[in-house]
Amino acid sequence: MKFNILVVDDEPVARQSLTDILKLEGYLVASVPNGQAAVEYVRMHPVDLMVVDLRMPGMDGLEVIQVVNQVSPETEVILLTAYGSTETAIQALRLRIHDYLLKPASPSQMTASVKKGLTRRTARMKARG
Repeated sequence: MKFNILVVDDEPVARQSLTDILKLEGYLVASVPNGQAAVEYVRMHPVDLMVVDLRMPGMDGLEVIQVVNQVSPETEVILLTAYGSTETAIQALRLRIHDYLLKPASPSQMTASVKKGLTRRTARMKARG
């Protein structure tokens, strides 16, 4: 089964490298440059897992997650941030995210987190029957 992953990051280099890493792992990967585009994408396409940058102009990562939780509650979310703070970690966890990684996350960290998130999602879908 091919999983659909959405990468949301306003930095072109970060977005491209993440997309490449995940494509190499065999996932179907789409990427968008901002929160608004992410929300529109999720409304139109099935997304199994999202990797979202916390700090973006316009809609930030937490706002994106709030909307996605309503539109597509089964989508797993990994939040990326270059500025880790206890406050954002707590906010993020309240929003039912799968993981919280500090940038730059290594490819192995990223792929391990994605695998875990997709395993969790699959288990949840099965439990729902």
